[in-house]
Amino acid sequence: MFNERGALAADDIPALDDCNTGRIRVLIVDDDPAFRSLLGEVSRSLGYETVEAENGRQAMRLLSGLQPELIVLDIFMPDQDGIETLQQLRNRSPRPRVIAMSGAYSGRFLTMAKALGADATLLKPFSIDDFVAVLQDVCSKR
Repeated sequence: MFNERGALAADDIPALDDCNTGRIRVLIVDDDPAFRSLLGEVSRSLGYETVEAENGRQAMRLLSGLQPELIVLDIFMPDQDGIETLQQLRNRSPRPRVIAMSGAYSGRFLTMAKALGADATLLKPFSIDDFVAVLQDVCSKR
């Protein structure tokens, strides 16, 4: 999956069939900078425009000017967690699609995230292939 410099190898990233990804803006929200950066790199390699935020509070500040079509949202973060962010997103129009992700408590809060409007969930740790598959699925439903 990665080349000798540690970068993603282009041949190993599945192509998106159903989406015009050049028009899709993705906001990636996670307090782990390395993980956030990795998801951003994968998303950009697929043609998405990406912006990153380190917590829900920063994400909500970025939303009005950014207007992303998709948010990849971690559940457990300092300052403002993903559950609180999802509650705030429920009243937004247009509401971006949301992929919620978490590994804390064996992913128990992903059920709550789904009930609050997350379009899809990912249990950490997950593979890049799983991430790409969920992006494809959520994108195809827009």
